Amino acid sequence: MGLYEVLSNRNAVWILKVLHDNEVHRKSYMIRSSDLAHASSPPKLPEEAINLLQSHNLISTEMINEERIFSITQKGSKFIETFDQLVSVMNHKVNAPIQQPVQQKVRVEYGLNDFEKKIMETIMILQKKKKSQYLELGDVSHHMYKTKRTPPTVSKAVNNLSDLNLIEKKKSGEKFSVALTPSGLKVLGLQ
Repeated sequence: MGLYEVLSNRNAVWILKVLHDNEVHRKSYMIRSSDLAHASSPPKLPEEAINLLQSHNLISTEMINEERIFSITQKGSKFIETFDQLVSVMNHKVNAPIQQPVQQKVRVEYGLNDFEKKIMETIMILQKKKKSQYLELGDVSHHMYKTKRTPPTVSKAVNNLSDLNLIEKKKSGEKFSVALTPSGLKVLGLQ
């Protein structure tokens, strides 16, 4: 029922359009309530429409310096982009090109700590030294701490790196083996 509610509420569509245009054309991801009210006629914010949009996670609001700030969510942006495409179809602009999202490369920052980097570097060194892709976790610990027993700090860091898909961890019997993934090699600057 949410789609009908939003589409049939003229103020809700207007708010989404203003927020989306603000984001696309002005590269501003937020708009103050006073600026949003100023853009409307009469200059008053339709609270019912705001509540409706918030309930469907199309916009978000927060208070900063005693003024309400509005921002459109990704879901709201996708909603209004699709709405604009429907409007162009209904206006007989059938041959109008439908804008495809531009695919941009994304650079991921992992924010690894020095210890996690040291583990990845140790795995890389041992892989080269042993000419083997998979290494026993005990060998990594031994290289770092001169002990075969894996300290909990190493286990936790290996689990974090595995969750980030920077290393692959697999169990063979009672022991764990680890290897750098292509993503891990990229983080180390090797790919």
